[in-house]
Amino acid sequence: NALMRLVLETELALHRGQNADICWGEHSLVPTASEYLQMIDMKTGALFKACALLGAACSGESTLGEEMAQVMLDLGRYFQVRDDLCN
Repeated sequence: NALMRLVLETELALHRGQNADICWGEHSLVPTASEYLQMIDMKTGALFKACALLGAACSGESTLGEEMAQVMLDLGRYFQVRDDLCN
């Protein structure tokens, strides 16, 4: 099932992103800007993107879902950077 696959792939990405975030913190490592954005895309961005793709898949609008997925990925970046700066 395509929806289940999307959910599982999102969950896997989320765990990988969270793992990177935790490892950097525990070992006092500073990621490069590219590594940081990749972590966000796997973590918060993946969840935001999944919302767009799941909604589009359920409505039958897969083309719109792909377009919205990029917007949601960018929104995830904004949300995570803001959250990290506030905490």
